[in-house]
Amino acid sequence: MSASKFYKLEQQRLFLEAEKISLFTNHGPTIGAYREGVLRDYIKRFMPSSLKVTSGFVSVNKNHADLIEGQSRQVDILICDTDQYVPLLEVDGFSVIRPESLRGCVEVKSSLTFYKNRNPEGSIETSEAYPLGGGYTTAYRWAGTLVDALENIKHCADACESRKTEGYFSSILAFDSTFETRKIYEALDSGSLQAQLGINHLRQLPISICVLSKFITFFFEIDMFESGKQYPIEHETFYNEMTAVKGSEEYPLQFFSAYLYNQVGYSHSKRPAESEGIHAGIGSVGIWSHHFDLCSGDL
Repeated sequence: MSASKFYKLEQQRLFLEAEKISLFTNHGPTIGAYREGVLRDYIKRFMPSSLKVTSGFVSVNKNHADLIEGQSRQVDILICDTDQYVPLLEVDGFSVIRPESLRGCVEVKSSLTFYKNRNPEGSIETSEAYPLGGGYTTAYRWAGTLVDALENIKHCADACESRKTEGYFSSILAFDSTFETRKIYEALDSGSLQAQLGINHLRQLPISICVLSKFITFFFEIDMFESGKQYPIEHETFYNEMTAVKGSEEYPLQFFSAYLYNQVGYSHSKRPAESEGIHAGIGSVGIWSHHFDLCSGDL
């Protein structure tokens, strides 16, 4: 059986499991929590037994008077090394971990949404609630579940910054999406999205955004598809998009899984990347890549 067939079956199983909960409830938070669990169990199958897959917070834990200071927001899926670094707090399915323990973080969404939320009064004056636009344009902010996920990824990166945590995997993983993929690039290329979220470094973005059966986007300092060269300007990075083509809808999941396995394996034990079998990201996808400006900060 080919690797593509393997992921086709895995994707079908994930979709069926995600749908099953809707037979019993229409309560949004319950559905979301169940689907997080489905993907958490999937990710566990790619991890060595020495790593724990859970949910929770990353905590710097440097202020004895205020343990919350410097803490990330709650992350849907945390991959952590609990052999070398004992969690600060732990109960079944939930952990508070040190930055040094982090090997991966994944935000899960049932549906990825992304849109401009304009000032309902039509005002062109920017404000804290609507920080973008102005001039001759109605003030607005970017909104949707994608923005929520990006904020959580950024907070996790910021919590790790003081300890210089290196090489952990980060991603947004969704069952569906409701917008044209290229809109993410347009928001970043204009500088508006990173201005709203306070993103000024590549580490504050997820490594990938993956929507099952639709697309996966990677943020790297290199063009993955054209020249493969690193862009020479320190503020520039690349939006690398792979879209599923008819008959090969399983490939975004395969690329996500392969990169997850290889990135976490390297950061955990310096195991070299694999390029064969089910741990290889190889397949027929539509590709598109273009650079954008992160505005400030070194890559």
